Amino acid sequence: MIQKEARKLDREAWLLITINGLFAIANALSNTFVNIYLWKMNHDLITISWFQFSSYIGMLIATLFAGWLTKKLDRVINIRLGVGILSIFYTTVLFLGTTAIQYVWILGALLGIGSGFFWIAFSVLYFEITERPNRDRFNGVNGLFGALAGMISPLISGFVISRIDHGLFGYQMIFTVSLVLFLIAVAVSFAFRPRLLQGDYYLFEVAKGLKHRDSKWYWVCAAMFLQGIREGVLVYLVGLLLFMVVQKEMILGGFLTATSFVALIANYIISRMITEKSREMSMTVGTVMLGVVILPFFFYPNIWTIFILGIGVAFFYPFYYGPLTSTIFDVLGENEHNVAWRVEHVAIKDTVLYLGRIVTVFLFIGWIHFSVALNHMRWYLLAVAFVQLPVILFARRFRSKFDRM
Repeated sequence: MIQKEARKLDREAWLLITINGLFAIANALSNTFVNIYLWKMNHDLITISWFQFSSYIGMLIATLFAGWLTKKLDRVINIRLGVGILSIFYTTVLFLGTTAIQYVWILGALLGIGSGFFWIAFSVLYFEITERPNRDRFNGVNGLFGALAGMISPLISGFVISRIDHGLFGYQMIFTVSLVLFLIAVAVSFAFRPRLLQGDYYLFEVAKGLKHRDSKWYWVCAAMFLQGIREGVLVYLVGLLLFMVVQKEMILGGFLTATSFVALIANYIISRMITEKSREMSMTVGTVMLGVVILPFFFYPNIWTIFILGIGVAFFYPFYYGPLTSTIFDVLGENEHNVAWRVEHVAIKDTVLYLGRIVTVFLFIGWIHFSVALNHMRWYLLAVAFVQLPVILFARRFRSKFDRM
């Protein structure tokens, strides 16, 4: 009974899940379709990749600054700033119309800065609101709501865009809805109690600690860098590849709904079954299978193997990422020194993740400069699909003794 009570989520946890749910719905409505919107203007995969590249740079810069702002002001302010900047991004896309393709660097930076502010605030609040006993449950419930958003929103987007045959007007309608949802998320954030921090921003002191291989945070950041390498391209390319083949928004929306449905099942399993003792097994299965699901696409690159890749990643990613996140934040809470510098640790963790994304997109742009054929791209995707395998070993270096019991 005591263990069951400890796993319960309080009001602040549900508020955070609600805000992230609104964020997830807005992103699920528009995020993939922003890439399609831009791609339809010039049919250039390299341009879309530069858009993603600039967004990751924006995330990195915003994370470093948002960390400093968090130490000086309330963490919740970063959520409002992040969502507010994302609102400006969608307003700008709507204003630019068909000329948006000329400003991919600026638009990418806006998208990245908004996301960077949001995610560092979310990570710090996640650490403060959850405890070791209920962290896995929070991840499962939060992932469940995210998957539900991902199931419903893309299908609505695909339907609206395909039904409104007036140039890019359907896209603009969806972007407007996302804008409204972001504004609602800002309003909900005022329900959080004030969370003030005091002290200087010791980012460089934490960064210096990464030189020591016996530091758990060294291995945490190594894992984050490899995760960034893996997801930097795959996160936007799978849906874009599918659309390049089928040329129908409704099919893309259905695909995204299907992937979110299997993610919902996976997150439900995690919320009910994964405990601290089973994290390593879950992480190992997820990590290995995230590589295995690329193999059908590698040997037979076509529309059906793209479906298999997307659905496979959607199902196995929560088994990898959920336990990894819980374990990392358990490490963060292991001693008073880490807790006192939690903002700096989260900023460093996210910065290394974004560095991995920047590196992999830059290399991908160089790779597809020679050819954008699926037979050429598959070799790069094969490499990044398996790059996270060492994370299994890294996690053993930073897991707490409690997790090994």
